[in-house]
Amino acid sequence: MTVENERKNIMLKDYMHKFVTPEVAAKAVQSGDWVDYGWCGNHPIALDKALAARKDELFDVNVRCGVTMWMPEIAKAEDAGDHFTWNSWH
Repeated sequence: MTVENERKNIMLKDYMHKFVTPEVAAKAVQSGDWVDYGWCGNHPIALDKALAARKDELFDVNVRCGVTMWMPEIAKAEDAGDHFTWNSWH
């Protein structure tokens, strides 16, 4: 293996260690945080569901997004406005 290939393999392993489940990523969100959902088709569907499941633990979470292609799960949660604030780039 060349030095260049070895370096690429090390970088790939480091990159792969950053992948987590949506539930683990949602646990990183705390009350008062800003979460950016991206734009249109880049909406994080699995993370959205995981955040909605944590709604009783969270307050004043600001979610920023552009145009969405579907209704976010956080918006469907009971008393969603007590937990999440939707901020549109559009």
